[in-house]
Amino acid sequence: MSLDGHPTAKNIPMLFHLSPSSNATQATHLSLTQLSLILYTMKKTIFSIVLLSAGLFSSCNSTIQQLGGTLLQGALGTDGSTSSVSGGNTVTALLGGLLEGVLGNSSLTEQNILGTWNYSGSSVVFESSNALQRIGGSAASSAIEQKVDAQLSNLGFNRNSCQFTFNSDNSFTGKIAGRSFSGTYKLDTTNNKIKLTYLSGLSHTTVHVALNSGKLSLLFEADKFKTILTTLGGLSGNATISTLSDLLGSYDGMLVGLELSK
Repeated sequence: MSLDGHPTAKNIPMLFHLSPSSNATQATHLSLTQLSLILYTMKKTIFSIVLLSAGLFSSCNSTIQQLGGTLLQGALGTDGSTSSVSGGNTVTALLGGLLEGVLGNSSLTEQNILGTWNYSGSSVVFESSNALQRIGGSAASSAIEQKVDAQLSNLGFNRNSCQFTFNSDNSFTGKIAGRSFSGTYKLDTTNNKIKLTYLSGLSHTTVHVALNSGKLSLLFEADKFKTILTTLGGLSGNATISTLSDLLGSYDGMLVGLELSK
């Protein structure tokens, strides 16, 4: 100690390093303190990253939902009806030939099914996206529909030879390949199905039905469609029926039918 009471340079270290044992203890204490600080800082950093990631995900998810809604609204009218989009396609086409899409957009009611509907082409849809993807997607579905159109054309299907008239008393008249028949119908708008009873009540069939963009679709399972053609159209033994049957039997989960318009 100097005469004026201040520590000399020689004595300063002694204020902090009182002894070898206290030096080790304080060093250990400082190391633990530093480690705790590091761990605390890491926790804050990780928590901040988690919050930031959650915020970004929420923002992206919201943006995607808004974009999806905008695209769908562009394809739908303000009242939910289908409208034209690029390439002349409708929402039904955009849904890629799936039964769920066709039925989900249907506007069918007890009232608007009434009247006479004439054949305008075939309709091919698939019961599931897996079934659709197995054959190559919506493009392949359209190609199959064109093949069915060609075969039905060979069987003489046109606006005059194939038509259905649904009456308010639940009776109907029909014509397939030029042959007329009649019966009764029961419409289930909840499940988009219609039960047709014909041949004086001796036979009946239940099929999916939908109304999209002014076109009525009667969708049959492949074997039922063949039965309708052979029973009501009198087309059994026809070579084209055999070709069409082979075509329809080549694809699982496919429904095929008649697309009708007024």
